[in-house]
Amino acid sequence: MILKLSKFSIALFLLFTCTSVFVSCEKDDPAEDMAIDDPNDPGDDPMDDPTASSGRFSNNISCAIITTPPTLGLNPTYTKYINCTGIPVVGSANVPDEALQIASETTEFMLTGIGSIRSKLITGDAYIILYEEGLVLNDVQESGGNQQASAGGVYRFDPANGINLFISPAVNLLCGVTSGQAEGNIFVHELGHMIDIGGIRQTDSNFNNTLATTYNNARAAGKWNNTYAGTNKEEYFAEMVIIWFGSNWIGTEEGDGNRNEIGTRTQLQSYDAGAYNLLNSRITNLTDIPGCRVPIIFGATADCPDTVTDIDGNVYEIVNIGPMCWFKENLRTTRYKNGALIANIQDESEWTSTTQGAWSNYNNDPALDEFGKLYNGFAATNSAGLCPDGWHVPTFQDLNDVIQYAGGNYASDDLKAAGVWPTNGTNTSGFSALPAGWRSDTGIFSEMGRTTLFTSNTFNASQQYYIKALYDDQDFIFGNPIDTNVGTSCRCIKDE
Repeated sequence: MILKLSKFSIALFLLFTCTSVFVSCEKDDPAEDMAIDDPNDPGDDPMDDPTASSGRFSNNISCAIITTPPTLGLNPTYTKYINCTGIPVVGSANVPDEALQIASETTEFMLTGIGSIRSKLITGDAYIILYEEGLVLNDVQESGGNQQASAGGVYRFDPANGINLFISPAVNLLCGVTSGQAEGNIFVHELGHMIDIGGIRQTDSNFNNTLATTYNNARAAGKWNNTYAGTNKEEYFAEMVIIWFGSNWIGTEEGDGNRNEIGTRTQLQSYDAGAYNLLNSRITNLTDIPGCRVPIIFGATADCPDTVTDIDGNVYEIVNIGPMCWFKENLRTTRYKNGALIANIQDESEWTSTTQGAWSNYNNDPALDEFGKLYNGFAATNSAGLCPDGWHVPTFQDLNDVIQYAGGNYASDDLKAAGVWPTNGTNTSGFSALPAGWRSDTGIFSEMGRTTLFTSNTFNASQQYYIKALYDDQDFIFGNPIDTNVGTSCRCIKDE
């Protein structure tokens, strides 16, 4: 972070570093849940109307994605433009429309009820850049360069030079894996910076001191040790915003260098009342943030059957974890749910070269079928459906969600079946993960008894698919994309 403050100019560069981290159009809560104002009553806060304030972008309002108006003078790389709030979101032709739409909806959501802040951002010519998958932050010209290699996003505020923008990865909005494997919502973090630095501080001359006092009190009380929130008051505010909206990820109680165990608004109120009160009086109290991440709701349950039978007649026990129903066992089917056979490929060279769905037992040994079959990415994403009717191969975010409900990214023991792993899992979640091993894209079997990889049906731009990995000697649960010909275990999740 570089911070330069003077009487005449401010250059603020705030980074969200990531060391490891969906779509709905309108998800507003009822107006009565609002503590600040009524977003459904235009007369309550006229500044909620983006056309009520004039700025560089206020004459180019569009709730649809359009070609970036050349008169705005933006970098010609950004050919896509959406501006439903007065604060436009732009991206190159390679940024998915879905990411721009989520970004626009999230901006609208987070600015609901704080029209004076929205107005200040509009008159301050604030805008947002999404960068495409495959790039890193320093590839974006507007980042200023020289950012930390692990950084996913940055907010820059230099009004003397007309800079008021933040940059965020599109893949993170789509619940994919960034270069740093961030699973918190980088976009929400950076918008938190923008609301703080470019908004609240520009309308309330006392806020900087108020924030500093709140931060210093928390640190003096021993809070936020070994977390990114403990870096400085700016990162403190932005991290509190992610927690406020339940879109952070959960670390360890003592902190993992980035996060600790505080992941919800209720937990924040108990752990750091000063931070809770600071946000409660200044940002929206809406809860159901747009996007693929569903905030954890403690006590949430689902109506799950006891068992489910696949098309081959295999019977699976079911476990309820939060609002989800999951197979308690690894999938063993040899057919898609429409009856079509899935190829059983045993030969290594054929496994490597195939472009169709395939499965194998570990070491091609039918006696190991109790560990479930290993399916390649073509099978996991086949439109014929690998899971039974009413169930589906999880998305990458489904896997993230069950991990969050099990206790967070350091909760691998809580997911592991007890007495099976060398380090003995506790299985407090009931998920009963087995060390089923995996099959490489060259057809080699590895790591049974020590590792398991759980497939998702989520692909990235390089046509790799995302998995979650548990290792016997690691508390942390890793998430990353792998080649389509890698064979992994599958757990089915019930459709909503």
